[in-house]
Amino acid sequence: MATKIMTVQSDGFPDHPLVVTRNQDSIHFIQGGTNAPTQVTVPSTLFQGGETTCVVDANANGTHLYPVVGTDGNYSVGLPPTPKAVQGTGTIQVSG
Repeated sequence: MATKIMTVQSDGFPDHPLVVTRNQDSIHFIQGGTNAPTQVTVPSTLFQGGETTCVVDANANGTHLYPVVGTDGNYSVGLPPTPKAVQGTGTIQVSG
């Protein structure tokens, strides 16, 4: 299984859309700056286990990986509102 990185900044996702293959890839959310949020929200149908809140690790050494099981299509990723995080969305495109 390949791990794809999605960078999370305080105001959004600079490297979206992220293209993944279901049942083959997992996603690792990584903070892209000191003001980046520590959580993101995703649709419950995107990841194995039905997670809707995902941990954003400080760096690539983090252990929070999310296996993709969603059907083909685009999934919006949102930043939970915090004082330092502007509401924004990224897109994960699932195929396979």
